[in-house]
Amino acid sequence: MGSFCSTCEGEGNKADAIIEPKTIDGAIYSTKGQSLTDLCRPLEVSQGHSLTFDPYGRLDFSKNEYRAFCLLIHRKHGALLLHCTRKKKKPPHYQLPGGHIDHSDFKQISRSLSTIITKEQLYKAARVGCAREIYEETGIDLRSRLDELLPMILHDTEQRDSTDGTLINEYKSRIFFVCEIFDDDFPYAERDGAMRFSSTRFPSLPSDFSCDLMLQLSVEHSGFRFFTESVEVSSSLKHHSGGKVEEAVKMTYSLIN
Repeated sequence: MGSFCSTCEGEGNKADAIIEPKTIDGAIYSTKGQSLTDLCRPLEVSQGHSLTFDPYGRLDFSKNEYRAFCLLIHRKHGALLLHCTRKKKKPPHYQLPGGHIDHSDFKQISRSLSTIITKEQLYKAARVGCAREIYEETGIDLRSRLDELLPMILHDTEQRDSTDGTLINEYKSRIFFVCEIFDDDFPYAERDGAMRFSSTRFPSLPSDFSCDLMLQLSVEHSGFRFFTESVEVSSSLKHHSGGKVEEAVKMTYSLIN
């Protein structure tokens, strides 16, 4: 993990250099005074969803490069996105926490030498890998609370053709989750003994926005930000994973709107 970073500028603290443009595609985003009801709806939908798996379906995880991502939602501040400036072939952009599901994640679930697993095991391995990536990238530790990683519903259960074996939260070999986070989930410098703390102030945040939430960011991320509107979340993710993360977020909100 890298340094601690906060989007919130405390009283009397001098802001670090600004690393985010004021606009994205010409739109100025604000994070206060807007309803979070729409943004939080995937949480309610997922909480009421009953998962089912094809008991006969099998797959070889070694033949596909699976990834897992999570939409982390704080009911007061919004959806948490990470600001990435370390990709050589991409401009600075936002990401959902997450990444590759490692071989060790699959083995933790299957406990077998074989690479053949069920779709249920894929789902469970994706949760393990996603929680690991969240911890590595943010310091938020959900590794012992995997049940809180809920499936982000991407497909209409009534119209969906389940014969292809696709998980309800799967899109092009990417498995998506949604999870509610709280103030106590955020790491603090004094608790984890960070060597350096930085406070990053984003120019698109209103001047009266304040909080003391901090993340222990990985070296690939330079900051983070909360978004309160679903359209802002999806449009800000257009460069993440070839645009597939943006499409998945659009899919889940189109189902509930």
